Amino acid sequence: MSIPQAPESGEQPPNGQTNPGPGAQGPGMQGFGYQSRDGYGMAVASLVCGALILPSAFYTSGLAMLAMLFTRPDRGSNGKEWVANAVFYSLPALFAVLALVFGRVALKRSVRGSSVRRISLAGLIVAGVAAVILVLPLFIGEFDAFS
Repeated sequence: MSIPQAPESGEQPPNGQTNPGPGAQGPGMQGFGYQSRDGYGMAVASLVCGALILPSAFYTSGLAMLAMLFTRPDRGSNGKEWVANAVFYSLPALFAVLALVFGRVALKRSVRGSSVRRISLAGLIVAGVAAVILVLPLFIGEFDAFS
């Protein structure tokens, strides 16, 4: 079924007009506004994953205590002391890696000064601060619950 007024697929529009299609920008709208939204979802995902690092550590702390209860012997060492640490850091490490990956990809896709860049940097900063909060007590020596 063919419409007589519609051009065929290989024909050019009359009068040299071109149809750029949906999503195309006019001559005055090139650049910054369009590019600043590229990677917005990844930037928000980076911020959300960074914000979920500490709550997931609180969630896994109860599971780590349960793992410690079942894997620690009464006396001596049995070689399974690593299980509680692995349970405690499993979910926060997953969120930290996801925040870093999403933030890095959003930074690569964004333009300097855009809102996407600010959101992805905020996600990376939140992930870094949460990682320091979780790991620093191990280096200071004040956190002996798992050692």
